[in-house]
Amino acid sequence: MKVYETLLIIAPTTSDEERVKILEELKNYITNEKGTIEKVDNWGMRKLAFSVKKFTEGLYVHFIYQGPPGIVQRFERKLKITENIIRYLTVKLDLKNIRIDKQEEQPATEAS
Repeated sequence: MKVYETLLIIAPTTSDEERVKILEELKNYITNEKGTIEKVDNWGMRKLAFSVKKFTEGLYVHFIYQGPPGIVQRFERKLKITENIIRYLTVKLDLKNIRIDKQEEQPATEAS
């Protein structure tokens, strides 16, 4: 399976309960599509570089997941129809670079 990362921005007008519900739905969607979630990181509220749908800030959430072919198209379709998501971007991760980064970190931790 290939590894992907998706960064999405949730509208700042969304309540905390709605945000939790949206994130749980997205996690369940990935697992139902036979994908595995590696990491979900909430980056918090940040100012946008330019206004998007009349918003100047938004809640950033970073997903890293693995999935079978076609999972990105189905996941992005889900993001597109979710009302409070104002922007998203998905990128395929290169596993070779990830492994190199981990190898570089290991000697540094062993030395300390």
